[in-house]
Amino acid sequence: MIKDYENVFSELSDDFDGATMDASIASQTRIWLNRLKRKWDKIFNTQSSAMADKLVSQVDIGAQRNLDDSLKQLSGGITIKTPAMPEALKDKMIAATAENVSLIKSIPSQFHQRIESAALRSISQGGEGAKTLLDEIRHTGSVTESRANFIAVDQTRKITTAANYERMKSAGIRKAIWHHSGGSAEPREWHLQLDGEVFDLDNPPIIDTKTGERGLPGQLPNCKCFWTPVIDFSGEESGEET
Repeated sequence: MIKDYENVFSELSDDFDGATMDASIASQTRIWLNRLKRKWDKIFNTQSSAMADKLVSQVDIGAQRNLDDSLKQLSGGITIKTPAMPEALKDKMIAATAENVSLIKSIPSQFHQRIESAALRSISQGGEGAKTLLDEIRHTGSVTESRANFIAVDQTRKITTAANYERMKSAGIRKAIWHHSGGSAEPREWHLQLDGEVFDLDNPPIIDTKTGERGLPGQLPNCKCFWTPVIDFSGEESGEET
């Protein structure tokens, strides 16, 4: 998509250079922008559902495999089966898919809006119009790629968190240990304090001290914290990891 916009406006560069609010150039620019928007909206709309389904499915499969391996290690080699799809998890997976479809569709829309504004501004910047526009397309493309990567990583964490939460509860696990990742350049101070703390899955800790929101490791944007389940074979809620 980024390359397509860049190629189109590279071909139109002669028209932009030296132009100053020329009505015909402005009209031509809008025509090409509309064509590009229709083309890429259609592509993203067509593929978004399949992409979201694939993402959610792959993340869910990986989350269950990693959770089962983790439970086996923590239990000393005993296999603790977790359900493939607890009833409570179905709605969360449906919601996650819908959210991802919406996020995927937003990528070309936000990209186009920025390029459209830049293109129309460039018409009034005689002499440097084409160069300015192409630079803006490349810059906006870089920002768009970064946003897409952020969405993918953030959604992966959220889906993994939701899947692990429901499967752990279905397996009878009620407590977990918070682990701070230590990989962030600007760690959340409260999350540092939670590192190593045992918490109740039904009453998770406050994860945002400003809003009072309660939640799980990895739930907030850019949160890289994770958790390990607490396995108690005594039948008592001792809070100690076995």
